[in-house]
Amino acid sequence: VCAEAGLHPFTRHESPPIRTLTMDLENKRRAMTDSFRLALRSIQARDGMADWQPKGPVWEAPGGMNLLDGRDRRRLTEAIRRTRPDLVFFGPVYKSFRPTAGMKDDSAALEVTGFFDELRARFNFGMWIEAHAPFGDGSQRDLRPIGTVAWQRWPEYGKNFRRDDRSGALSV
Repeated sequence: VCAEAGLHPFTRHESPPIRTLTMDLENKRRAMTDSFRLALRSIQARDGMADWQPKGPVWEAPGGMNLLDGRDRRRLTEAIRRTRPDLVFFGPVYKSFRPTAGMKDDSAALEVTGFFDELRARFNFGMWIEAHAPFGDGSQRDLRPIGTVAWQRWPEYGKNFRRDDRSGALSV
């Protein structure tokens, strides 16, 4: 939402606004847009940002999808072709495929990352992919993506978010 509004999401410095596409495989569109509005109000109040409403499309598939299947690949490709985003927010990634019997998660994940790479090359956009971290033991939490090690090898850049124990705010 910040990137779309011309605000760097971490530094809050002005930056050129970009076209975004949010692809949520977990939540309904209504929940996402409500969440965006709350985040925007907070940012506007804290940073003095002018009143601004999100414009980027939100594509929902709350039950997940299967990017090992041609139909879901075509749906995703068409959404990207139509919107021509500069940046795609996608996730959670573990809900993006369903391996067939006998197929290992690593093989499935590598096929999906290959598909993402093809899309990025074809349509020239960046991706921000959400990968969940496993639950910790209560004292410390490993923030490496859960599931296949393919998610740990693939990104060019990764960020972990932690909630501050005192303020409750997210920190990078």
